[in-house]
Amino acid sequence: VGVQLCNDIQSAKASFIVMGFQGRKGKDRHIAGSNVMEVLQRGKCSAIVFRESLPPPVHRPWKFVVSTGLNVAATKAFIDALRLSRKGDIIHVVYVRPFLEPSGCGGLESGRTQALRKKYEGFFDGLHDAKNWPSGKLVKFGDRDVQLVFAPQGYGEGIAQALVRYADNLEADFVMVGTSALRVDKGKKPIGSISQQIIMEFKGNVIVSSYNPDTDAAIATRLSVS
Repeated sequence: VGVQLCNDIQSAKASFIVMGFQGRKGKDRHIAGSNVMEVLQRGKCSAIVFRESLPPPVHRPWKFVVSTGLNVAATKAFIDALRLSRKGDIIHVVYVRPFLEPSGCGGLESGRTQALRKKYEGFFDGLHDAKNWPSGKLVKFGDRDVQLVFAPQGYGEGIAQALVRYADNLEADFVMVGTSALRVDKGKKPIGSISQQIIMEFKGNVIVSSYNPDTDAAIATRLSVS
């Protein structure tokens, strides 16, 4: 079934696929080994996976937690969060600060943290003023509540566990991770180890955003000049 769905995605040139996952009653309910995982790894489009029996209530803002970094796949996850959200929805773009990384006390921050701040300052400026983004298209998403969050990694805690903990505390409706279609071409697994662990450990709905250089080139171009 998973292989057939991947073929259907390719034939339709789909941008998103929506799937449900429940698992076997009374048995291991992890997503690994399922048709859903086959699509996540090889479908080459963004996948929305519902693991809860009911969708989030429409009368309140939905909460998205986006796992972020400096790579273009993480950027695609953020862009997808904007596309899938509605007016008033809450989007937390979360970078898990490693346990030993400087936290900014005394004005000190790592180069990676500074680069992330600069990257998302550009996005946020574009959300509020069309002149700050080349196409001017980001401003239509300016009615979302978007924040960049530096979540601390606990002692003895993995990056994935820290992000899932943050999402659970926020009572997130969706957790989003990014991947790239180029990974397989480079001999890597379709989904990175941390992203896959997040998918496995978060018990709610997940969205895997797939960056495809053939269709998402504008995202990489914008990053190269920012």
